Amino acid sequence: MPIPRMTAWAAAFCLALPLNLSAAGGTDAHTDTLTPDTALTLHQVVEAALTRHPDRDLPQSVKREAEALSRRGDALLAAPPAAALIAYTDRPTDDRGANEIEAGVELPLWRPGERAAARDLARHAGAQAETSREVFTLTVAGEIRNALWDLALARTRLRLAGATLKDAEKRVSAVAQRVEQGDLAQADLLLARNDLLIQRRQQVEAETELMHAQRSYRILTGLDRYPEDFTEPRIEQTGIMATHPLLALYRERITRARDATRAARLEAAGRPTLFVGSRRDRGSRTEPYTDAIAVGINLPFGGSAHRDAATASAARKVADLQAERDRRQRALETRLHEIGHRLDQLAASLPLAEEQSLIADRQLEMAELAFAHNEMDLIDLLKLRSSAREARQAVAEIRIEQQRAIALYNQTLGVTP
Repeated sequence: MPIPRMTAWAAAFCLALPLNLSAAGGTDAHTDTLTPDTALTLHQVVEAALTRHPDRDLPQSVKREAEALSRRGDALLAAPPAAALIAYTDRPTDDRGANEIEAGVELPLWRPGERAAARDLARHAGAQAETSREVFTLTVAGEIRNALWDLALARTRLRLAGATLKDAEKRVSAVAQRVEQGDLAQADLLLARNDLLIQRRQQVEAETELMHAQRSYRILTGLDRYPEDFTEPRIEQTGIMATHPLLALYRERITRARDATRAARLEAAGRPTLFVGSRRDRGSRTEPYTDAIAVGINLPFGGSAHRDAATASAARKVADLQAERDRRQRALETRLHEIGHRLDQLAASLPLAEEQSLIADRQLEMAELAFAHNEMDLIDLLKLRSSAREARQAVAEIRIEQQRAIALYNQTLGVTP
């Protein structure tokens, strides 16, 4: 292509670019604006999220179940009483006028140890309700921790993208001025403007990432504010303790399952029944009625096969819960070990990344000076500028990941803010 035609094409393209850039800059991304609040704490955010969580009623339902079991254990009878009515007559047979009516109440009685088992079941159900609440709070705290650090990461990326974009805009102006002076070619201006377009695209991506992070936070909490400082100190603990809310929940569930096994075995053996009533009868129409009081008791016996069948499924549930608890504990210990190594890795990487960033910035300063004296091409300068930007972003993200890892470490230990 002849040189005049190429120069004309480049000039036309450069004139068209400002229109595209202004259109890109005018795009208004939908954002849920959040305001930092110095008075807002991480604990308050978790409390706000608890009231909006879809599972917020589950711990209360376990508590209501425990209260119902407690009322059953305190009841006088082992089961609801039943009314009984029996009538005899000889009208279809001899028809001598003989008849008998017996009415009363059947009262199911507690077997020895059955009432104590029912009370133990209610007590451990109440303890399970408390630990369920703790596990629920810990779960929500984990969601909030992730949401806040996602927000912090998105804000940092947007801030770095904004700084890079301003630098690219200044570069386009400086290159355009040098092109007018005949110091640089039109191709350099095209290159600078193309880099500006890339930085605008990256800013749009950063804005979108921040929008999603803010939206997720608002859905979780319903707040339009977030804590300005939500960093956490690392808990000095190297292992999973038996007091971990999740392990405590499994402990109560296993104990309750054992109580249920004992209660099922006693119930399968059958309950004694006390009958209290009256009887009115006569032998014929010529005889007077005779009234009597009836008291009786029904005592079941034997039935080992029924007891074994009733307790088999309950005993299997105990074994399943024990195995699941052991798996959860192993998973927690593995995760804690991995996060600890991750923290060590980040602590070792941070000074290296900081030194890399300093070197990259120094190289960029030297390159800027060389470019100003026409000792370096613009494309090489932009490469160094990209390397410096990536180095600064790496430092910022490592610092954020350090704080996120500390929060995850505390979360794995079962610590609720």
